[in-house]
Amino acid sequence: PVSAVFRNALNQAIGKEWVYQPELESPANQPPPVGLLGIGQAQALGRLNRVDALLCGQILAYQWQPVPGRVWISVSLRLLECAHGTILWSHHATGVAPAPTEAEVSSAYDAAIKLAAKEFFDDLVGSPS
Repeated sequence: PVSAVFRNALNQAIGKEWVYQPELESPANQPPPVGLLGIGQAQALGRLNRVDALLCGQILAYQWQPVPGRVWISVSLRLLECAHGTILWSHHATGVAPAPTEAEVSSAYDAAIKLAAKEFFDDLVGSPS
């Protein structure tokens, strides 16, 4: 669910359709990619899916903290150029959102990941003036 919220927030922030988000086809006999990709994985996935770059990431930690009534999520992302597997950009961010009760945790996680997505986008292309 965090991945879907992040992808939607990134698309809204960019405001263009240059982010291709299909289910990636994996090389034969290999499981779908999960988390941060290595150089060989990026090259193979890029060739197979005919893409120039891949944005990959992982959730490092997440937690509901009843006191002080918030959730936080820590994520790491990389933009990989597929031909050589070069890391073009890398960033780590934490999103924090209020969640005073357990019933509000789910929507607070969505809000926290949207804040982290905004931080990533601002770091990658620059914050709006």
